[in-house]
Amino acid sequence: MNLKLLAFALIASVSLYSSAQNIESVVDDETGAVKQLSIANDVRNMSWILSTDGSQYAWIGKQYGWGLGSFTIKTPDNSSLFSWQKPIEIKKEGNASVVIYMAGNIRISVERKPVNGDLLEKYTFTNTGKKKVTLTDIGINTPFNDNYPDAKTCFDGRTNAHIWTGGSGAYVNAMHMSGHAPHLGLVLTSGSITGYEIKERQREKGMSNTRGVIVLNPESITLKPKKSYVLSWRIFSHQGEADFYAQALKRGTVLGSSKQYVYQKYEILSVEFESEVALQHPFVTINGEKMGIQRSGNKIIAQIPSIKEGEMNFELNYNKGKRTQISCFVISTEEELLKKRADFIITHQQMNDKNDARYGAYMVYDNEKNEIFLNNTPSVSSSDRDEGRERLGMGVVSCFAISAD
Repeated sequence: MNLKLLAFALIASVSLYSSAQNIESVVDDETGAVKQLSIANDVRNMSWILSTDGSQYAWIGKQYGWGLGSFTIKTPDNSSLFSWQKPIEIKKEGNASVVIYMAGNIRISVERKPVNGDLLEKYTFTNTGKKKVTLTDIGINTPFNDNYPDAKTCFDGRTNAHIWTGGSGAYVNAMHMSGHAPHLGLVLTSGSITGYEIKERQREKGMSNTRGVIVLNPESITLKPKKSYVLSWRIFSHQGEADFYAQALKRGTVLGSSKQYVYQKYEILSVEFESEVALQHPFVTINGEKMGIQRSGNKIIAQIPSIKEGEMNFELNYNKGKRTQISCFVISTEEELLKKRADFIITHQQMNDKNDARYGAYMVYDNEKNEIFLNNTPSVSSSDRDEGRERLGMGVVSCFAISAD
């Protein structure tokens, strides 16, 4: 066979295989939630989300289905918690599906449709009442299959979900635990996600062997009567970390980064925000104060001398109300930081009760109560907080600190 034709055939085959790895979803007819999320032609035949029928974990039921959620509705007179669990309507519109829920006077419309191999999800919250309301503590279930039952199961069918709750630039990079592509990505395209929470990870429910149910937290929103708020994201497959960021940019996100995230005092703090297209009316604040910026192509660069210690939050404002941020931390010097840590260990964390079998051991310290945590109560004690578990290096650090003095 002609080598050029063979090479062309191989390239075409790879391209076809890659382009055919579209996102596929299955919706639960009872709840309207996504009950299976997969990638076409993935030989592992993996679902990227937890099973919510109790088959994977008995305590994870349909109330945790992908796309269901809850919020608190606040008015001047009242504050009440609501959830959307059962739809009032499920309808098909061409290749799209629309699921309608009601929670109090809030109508939640969830639209799902394929777009160039991606899955687009759009959540529209509409105030059908007669009073202005504020929605707080909003949570949308995104139960990525991030758990650790055994090595083979993890290698064949589990993910590590890396979550960045960066406001308008939020994303999730769900990498397959084997490290082999395809992987899954989620990029916010409208709205803002400012946090996430973990549910169902109590001591009797898997603890560190399961990440729990991941719930994304949109920003609080205020809605006048008949007004709506839209939050949307796109879910796609990718080939690895570099490809994820490249594809995220193509889908409209803004990526913030810094060459380092811990700086010593008087070093030049430098962060940059990258986009696929030029941003409209961008400006940057540091800890709330507006600062100068530089532009290099579609990159926004912000630099400032680090003249004081502590957290430095760079927030980029752009495109009429969108925001994302990057935080760095400034320390005095590495040597001084290490000395402070060693001094704290020596002064506060060594057991000095000669009647205790742990006399001389370095212990966990409770910074809220300002005392050593004894880890004595059976109902709350844990090997993760045991004085011999992960604190052996504390003695080594202390010895070096004492010898240095």
